[in-house]
Amino acid sequence: EKLFLISYAYYLLGLSNKNTQTQYKSVIDHFIRFISNTKACNPLDATGLDVSLWRDDLLRTGGVAGCPPAGSTDRYIPLEKASIHTKIASLSAFYRFLQKPGLDGSPPLVAYNPVDALHSRTKVEQYGRSKKISKETLKKILDQVDLLNIQGLRDYSLIYGYFITGRRNTEWLTLTWKQINFATTPATYKFIRKGQKDTIDELPESLQNILITYLVKRWGEQFYKKLQPDSFLFTAMPGKGGTRQIVDPNNPITQRSMLRILKGYAKKAGIGPEQITVHSLRHLHAESYLEAGASVEEVRARLCHESLATTQRYVSSMQNEKNRLASKLDSMLNTALPVNPFEGLGKP
Repeated sequence: EKLFLISYAYYLLGLSNKNTQTQYKSVIDHFIRFISNTKACNPLDATGLDVSLWRDDLLRTGGVAGCPPAGSTDRYIPLEKASIHTKIASLSAFYRFLQKPGLDGSPPLVAYNPVDALHSRTKVEQYGRSKKISKETLKKILDQVDLLNIQGLRDYSLIYGYFITGRRNTEWLTLTWKQINFATTPATYKFIRKGQKDTIDELPESLQNILITYLVKRWGEQFYKKLQPDSFLFTAMPGKGGTRQIVDPNNPITQRSMLRILKGYAKKAGIGPEQITVHSLRHLHAESYLEAGASVEEVRARLCHESLATTQRYVSSMQNEKNRLASKLDSMLNTALPVNPFEGLGKP
């Protein structure tokens, strides 16, 4: 067990991207709890059957069998195949690491990868089956957000932020204060994209106004003095983050919680929750960008895709009209939200 813990820590340290570390640790910890709760065995003794049962539990319950001892099972919902596929791939990568000999020449900790024993992996088409929504659908969802309270402002900043920036889930969800720069014109934010590359992007004025309103409402007019460089901007409301938030209030909202928030507003708007995911907002950003006259190559750059083929799958149903590219993201996408949601609230 001691060797396993040392190897596990060494593996995580080898993942230089902090977001990747967090995601992989969450998956591996959940699997460890699952086999501990179901058969009380060492992770080094896991079999293909254990992985298969874990996969089935994720599909049926969202992973209740891997719930922490003091955790609540209320937040667990069945996962989609794409999410399960990603978790299995993460677990497989870890066991492949354990199959390698030690730096001192010691033998591998496991002889085989239990994930390889699965007769069939969860197969998904990465982008072809992604749920797409229209700007009208997004507008209906945003109309459900109560902008008169802090939680509503936070949720609006998140949902609208995903759409207007086109960022991946964790790239926007885990934003910290040090990544925002309001001192420049225009304001900018920094994120770590795939490939562990720091990228600086313009913060559209509409999003900047929404974000500042949220920060002022939550931390006061001098929020910039209260927030630490590593303070996450999108955290749970006091008393609503469970044990995780009590232990450390500076924890970003989890991806699962973000999905639940989005689906909750969709349900209020009369839209089937199964018709939307957080990734849908990134799709809508790409399509809106293309509608504004951008080329597929420009959309590729906007989404930070390494491959043009990936971008083409995003916009396969769109026709690229060779209009002149607008100079700012706001002017390209301003038809999506014609009503100013802060009218009457005043600017901070």
